[in-house]
Amino acid sequence: MKRYGVFAFFLVAFWAYHGMAATFNPTNEAEFNTALTTAQSNGESDIIELGAGTITLTNVLYYSASENFSLIIRGAGAGLTILDGNGVCSILDISTTPTDSSAHITVRGITFQNGMTNS
Repeated sequence: MKRYGVFAFFLVAFWAYHGMAATFNPTNEAEFNTALTTAQSNGESDIIELGAGTITLTNVLYYSASENFSLIIRGAGAGLTILDGNGVCSILDISTTPTDSSAHITVRGITFQNGMTNS
């Protein structure tokens, strides 16, 4: 019986940990910006999931970590999810500070193309 109690404890702990992440599914630049802005200060870990397709940008996407929570930006796969700077802007600007030691940022499964650099 004791074994089931330990299992139940870890099951609840696992559920609670994963239940503390906000998930966003933007389909365009405006929704992506809103997701990043919300994720900066909502007091929880965040996941931004992008489906297959191309999001063509007119402005750089900004994320500045102001809390010690993780951010995952996940696409459907390189070549399937594309962020296109359209030759007019940088694509994604992510910044953290030394006090954001737990603000782990992961970006995967996304192709970046046609971004401009600041000279």
